[in-house]
Amino acid sequence: MSYTKQYFTAVFLLVGFQMGTAQVELDEQVPYQGDTLLINPNQARETADGDVLMDCDWPTMMSMIRDLEDRIAGETETDTVYGVYVSGAVVGTSLRMWHDCLVLRDSIEALQVIYDEALAPRVTVDAAVILSDISAALSASFSGSGISASGFKWSSDADMSSSNDGNATGGTSPIVDTLTTLDPGKTYYFTAFATKDNEDFYGDTLSLLTRPGITTDAADELAADAATLNGTFSADSITAQGFVWGEQANLSDGSSVSADTTGGSTAIEYVLTGLTGGTAGYFSAYATNASGTSYGDTLALLTSPGITTDAADAATDTSVTLNATFSADSITAQGFVWGE
Repeated sequence: MSYTKQYFTAVFLLVGFQMGTAQVELDEQVPYQGDTLLINPNQARETADGDVLMDCDWPTMMSMIRDLEDRIAGETETDTVYGVYVSGAVVGTSLRMWHDCLVLRDSIEALQVIYDEALAPRVTVDAAVILSDISAALSASFSGSGISASGFKWSSDADMSSSNDGNATGGTSPIVDTLTTLDPGKTYYFTAFATKDNEDFYGDTLSLLTRPGITTDAADELAADAATLNGTFSADSITAQGFVWGEQANLSDGSSVSADTTGGSTAIEYVLTGLTGGTAGYFSAYATNASGTSYGDTLALLTSPGITTDAADAATDTSVTLNATFSADSITAQGFVWGE
């Protein structure tokens, strides 16, 4: 439903009423011009034909008052009391009425202010949908007509003192935008606006937190049965961090292990033990905050070959057979080191 603003000026009207044998006709006269209402707001006079001439159209005014109250309150009845504004009596065949146009005028003006506020655009901002460590989807909606532009403003400052403009949108609701250049694990603030008659109307300012940034670093200190996993995160308010590792490249068999930061820095490490020598494995670093969990790239590691030196045999006075057993994939060289 749409409404059109209506403003009132006092007018001379012939207002017709039928009550018993008293009857008058509605006949609009010249619009009222001057300060008579403020000087004497209770004017009413009877014409030679028995009509009541009043300096304000009280039926229309009262109807508008009730209409405004109904629209604003959303009710079918209001507390408007007609007797506050008008009274009258039948004198002979004439209907004499006394009315306070000043009260009517003030009431309508006060209600019109409320009505204008009710008709002002209302912007509702939705919670952001976090897409990744650097992106988030924003949405909002507005009510009201005559919107010429709308969009979002966002900033890393809670007071929005230094804000960035999102993509400009037209005058249709809802409003949507996607921010794609955010920093990982950082808090931002955003609001939506709708423009009407060159005036911007804003919704609430909400906050969003991007997911943590996380980098999987190469494993080191590789041994036959152990390796040190490494990672680096960039974020505030991390609630958990660690690694997922397994023997499948897609980590479908992955197990999670929690890792501590090293010396309070943003680097994390975990010593993985119980491995099989010369076996390939895969791992990815992760970090979690209130907005979710981010994963780094999946890297591969290869433990050192497992090798066992066995007892020599087949010894003669000039030769001996050296023996060993290894457990490893992708062996590139093998042999013995010996000396006297």
